[in-house]
Amino acid sequence: MGFHAADKVVHLCMYAGLGLLIARAMENPPTTTRKRVLVAATLLCITFGAMDEWHQLYIKGRSADVRDLMADSLGGLVGASVWTLRSRTKALRTN
Repeated sequence: MGFHAADKVVHLCMYAGLGLLIARAMENPPTTTRKRVLVAATLLCITFGAMDEWHQLYIKGRSADVRDLMADSLGGLVGASVWTLRSRTKALRTN
């Protein structure tokens, strides 16, 4: 695997962790639904990734890359989905 492909995997993994943590922090069953948590956590990851890529435009030696943003977005979705599915199966076991 080349450096550029490995870089995308790192982006995906880091943002998967971020998406999972955001979804975990937002989950409050009486006031939110799993779908809202999934969508909001994913959108926050996309926004954070976009801001990070924009910020890199102004750092010497760095560049913004739309493929990094796509990896960030996918990672956020994966992480939020993992937490949402985990939350769902935990709820099914307790009922």
